[in-house]
Amino acid sequence: MLKRWQAERNGAQPKVRSQRLFDDKIGLSLNARIRIAAALFGKVGPFCKALGVPDEHIRQRQPSPDTVAKVVAYLDDEHYPILESAFRGARLSWEDPAADPIAECFTWFTTGHLPLCDARDLMPEATFHDESKERKDLLDEVERFLRGPTLQPIMTLVGDGMCEGLHAFAGALCERLGPQSAQRRPICYLPVSRLLVSKKPLRYDKVSYAKLVGYLAAFYRREPLADAPWPISSAAMRAELQFVRRNMAIDPCTLILDGFSTFESTLPRLAALMIDDGLASLLDELIHPYRGVDAAERPALAFNDNRFIVLASSPVRFDSPFAVIAPPLDQPDATTMGKIARDQGRHDRMVKAAQTMAADKTDVALALVQMLITEGDDDQAARAISISTEADLAREVLCMLREHPVTLAVVTCAALMPDGVRLATLNRVLGAWREAWDEAALDQPCWNLDAALQENDRTSPKPLSQAINEAIDCLEPLLTQGQDAKILGLDTLDHARERLEFATARRREDSEFPSGDDCFDCTYLDFTAPRLRNLLIEHLIENEADHSALARLHRLLGEEMLLQYNLIVRHGDWRDSDDIRFFRRLFQAIYHGACSLALGPGKSDPGLHGLSFRALPAQNSISFVRYYAVFYRALLEAPPEWHLTRTQGRDDIKVDLLRLMMNVGSGDPWAFLSDKALLETRIPPFLTVERADIEAEAKAMGDGVGPGLNAGNVETRLTLISEQFTSLAKAALRNNELDLVDEALDASRELFRIWPDSEAFRPRRKEAQAGEASGKASKDAPPNYFAWDAKRRAQLAMARTEIDLGIVRDDQRQDRRAKAILKEFGFEEAWLKLFETPAITLRTPNFGDAVETWLESFQDQVAQKVTSDHGLSETLAAWSDLLSAVAEIDIIHAGDMAPSHPRRQTLFMRAFLYLAAGDRLRRSSFAFSPLARDFHINPHGARVLVRGLLQLIKAARYKPELDETATAEVTAQVSTPAPTIDPATVQYLVSQARRQMDMLGRLVARYPTERPSLLILDAAFARQAGTDPLADLKVAERLLAEADAQMGAAAHRPRVRLRLMRERAKVYRGIAMLTQGEEQKTYAQLAYLEIDRLYRLAHHGGLTLWESIAKRQRSKMNRLAALGRLPAADIPGLLELQGA
Repeated sequence: MLKRWQAERNGAQPKVRSQRLFDDKIGLSLNARIRIAAALFGKVGPFCKALGVPDEHIRQRQPSPDTVAKVVAYLDDEHYPILESAFRGARLSWEDPAADPIAECFTWFTTGHLPLCDARDLMPEATFHDESKERKDLLDEVERFLRGPTLQPIMTLVGDGMCEGLHAFAGALCERLGPQSAQRRPICYLPVSRLLVSKKPLRYDKVSYAKLVGYLAAFYRREPLADAPWPISSAAMRAELQFVRRNMAIDPCTLILDGFSTFESTLPRLAALMIDDGLASLLDELIHPYRGVDAAERPALAFNDNRFIVLASSPVRFDSPFAVIAPPLDQPDATTMGKIARDQGRHDRMVKAAQTMAADKTDVALALVQMLITEGDDDQAARAISISTEADLAREVLCMLREHPVTLAVVTCAALMPDGVRLATLNRVLGAWREAWDEAALDQPCWNLDAALQENDRTSPKPLSQAINEAIDCLEPLLTQGQDAKILGLDTLDHARERLEFATARRREDSEFPSGDDCFDCTYLDFTAPRLRNLLIEHLIENEADHSALARLHRLLGEEMLLQYNLIVRHGDWRDSDDIRFFRRLFQAIYHGACSLALGPGKSDPGLHGLSFRALPAQNSISFVRYYAVFYRALLEAPPEWHLTRTQGRDDIKVDLLRLMMNVGSGDPWAFLSDKALLETRIPPFLTVERADIEAEAKAMGDGVGPGLNAGNVETRLTLISEQFTSLAKAALRNNELDLVDEALDASRELFRIWPDSEAFRPRRKEAQAGEASGKASKDAPPNYFAWDAKRRAQLAMARTEIDLGIVRDDQRQDRRAKAILKEFGFEEAWLKLFETPAITLRTPNFGDAVETWLESFQDQVAQKVTSDHGLSETLAAWSDLLSAVAEIDIIHAGDMAPSHPRRQTLFMRAFLYLAAGDRLRRSSFAFSPLARDFHINPHGARVLVRGLLQLIKAARYKPELDETATAEVTAQVSTPAPTIDPATVQYLVSQARRQMDMLGRLVARYPTERPSLLILDAAFARQAGTDPLADLKVAERLLAEADAQMGAAAHRPRVRLRLMRERAKVYRGIAMLTQGEEQKTYAQLAYLEIDRLYRLAHHGGLTLWESIAKRQRSKMNRLAALGRLPAADIPGLLELQGA
């Protein structure tokens, strides 16, 4: 600036470089800040008056005349709009006597960003009436959590059924923390799931995951939350999340997340996706520190100052090692409940009822009591006060609603839809319900809408839409209206809406549906208190006579969700399909479709034949296979792509979907609708139906069995069952649900016991057996144990899974158990001999040639055991995977040994030979069958091969006298240096690792969940295979920062996060060893922090192997600190790892 002022005095025009006005990292650019500061100095008085700044503020901060003279000529009035935007964007509180807005603007001028201000725009007004000691103690505990140091930044507080009480508690907490100052983090209050719009009438708007991200981004941009734009596309959401994480590492805050609730179910992850509840996903991203490359973005401990308070209105907790549970919010007493009811605007009768009701003092009970008082008869109103439990109140309300079929249908649809029901959807579904009405199938008068609409002997029935609106008015104590979040392709294109109306609106001549904008607005119905949904569902399924009606409603809702999904995929942006929320309507269609089959095989609904439009056959058995084989497998997974795993990274959702399929039609028909039931890993009942029964039911229903979906065929059934067990075991293993893996393995063994051998292979087996008995075994005839049919492929897949399970659990016997497992699954000694390796070491002359010669010999041995007919490529690929699993056991055991241990290098060499042999087999499979779909590389096996190569490179370069963790005594014991490894050997290993990494990248980089793993592997390569240690470590750090930025889709895969933490800890330790002073201290503390988080995450998931890895890393850090080569740990809250 001084140069510019001097240039102006001399008459020269200053050169102003063109810069972007706004930058995501620093806000307004430096050029713009200079101009704004000049305008501020020159004309601060008039401008502040225009904004309503008090005069005393202007007098206190008035600049000196000399300052004004220096800059007043620099800018003209055209820059006033920029200054005005800066002030208003900062949301400075002029009324607060403690605020100094001019000083804050000076801070912004010098640092590039304004201080964060509290954001309470969206906090509803609620008075904190309860002054009891218990409430004050709870406030004290939460305040201590917020003010004290901790490495568990999430606190969950449950107020069961007390939405209003949670609002009041949030306000009281903000008051307790006091005005914003340098000693307190800024507070951001965000509503979760829904936003309170008005209290009378009670109105909530839905808060989607995208809206929640938009609120957070607006907070860090210093913008009003109420006007925050929300990102639509998945790319926009990823960018906003990175912006938020980056800013949280610079400006920590206290984030209050109020009103969290979920659809209670035995399928919690699927339920959260259907209601678009992304809070768990959001917290899983925000609790992991942002690690940028620039020093300004890498403060050692600033991120640890963030705190998250989750206020939940139902008994939920986050499955996270970084969360603590606060004591629950106690229910208010009668006097306090009366005050709350009066604040909510309820009339005097309800205020008195709130004080005297015998049930729990919760919003849930009060809503049920009000429903009985306002809509029930005198006896029901009198009983409402004396009923002692919420469950009994819900049962009483349902008994009352049975006298009003339309009202009962409305509240049932709202209860069955986990995220509430749109009015347009409700009209279409109930219109289809009338069309499918069948007196014989549903003899319950309470479900007959036609009879209800034909009231008082009218000549024409009441319009359905009118009856629905009247029912909604009656249900005001239970249901609230609001605006649903818009969906691309469904709510953004008028012609898509017209197509939906055309497809569904004219099923009956007397049907009346909303038209135009009314048919497609986003108004939706949901319960005033979320737990009402679960209470009503539990009592709806108590009455067996209602099961058929519930199944039909689920079926109609499933058809409606499928129609909406069709419009989304045709008119939406397919680039968003990387985000699993793009398929939310399809998940809902599968869920409702599966629920419609809950009555089991042989109990199809004949009323579905009355529908003029349906996407699925009416027969339950065929519909089940359609849900699994078409909707789940073909549309969601699309093998061999397996999108749920590779693209979306949601193995947790896959687990829930597969468990849903396994329990449809079980003994408990509604097990997945309640969190109190237990699901089993079992053969799906629909896949035990005989073909004759399927054909008989199809004939009775007037349907055909359907080509390509022959569920009655034995081979088809068993293949579907084995694939479900295999997929469940693999997904559960990746999701750290190890007990569920055990269940899937046990179920598979039982399946293999009853599974006959493939009919297609029996003639050849008999021929082979006859030849072996006569001593004339044919070279071309495969032996009996090598019948590569569906059963054997399933056995091999489960054998590999069991080996992987042992690895994760750090089973020290796993190297001996591997061959036993293969024998258990039917593989004889002739194959197990392939696990014998030659005596090749790193000091073998012409190392690369020796390895290649053995690989050729190994390939010839395999070729003698197989033929080129059916299944060869699958055979070789599967054995390649098995070899990589056995090699991983050796790598893990060698990693536990000291670098100087004599057997360490032997184990690494054997692992490398296994991995190289597996890679050769996979490439051989391509030679036999270039178009085989199973040639797709196994990313995990390829990564294990690279890690094995890197360990050999490290072993080849190891020098005991340079061991960074060795003590002086150990170094002195090395009397003579080890023979030097041939540089050609090292170069061979490096080139093989690079070749494997390049091939892996070309084949799997298109999958979002694989990209972080590729970058982590690239960082390990840079760290271990380079020649300039510090420069290579800095390259690795940048690669890990890029991997962290791309973690989005892989955020739900715990082991990707674990690998990132482990590699980052090693890189930070290496940089700390090579630096001095403050930089060394910063990197050392970052390494301690990563190791601590690594252990917490592994211990929480029961991953013994990763716990051992974390302890080894901490042990190295402790030894280096004891030797004086690194600073000691100086972070409050670090765990003391036993054995480290």
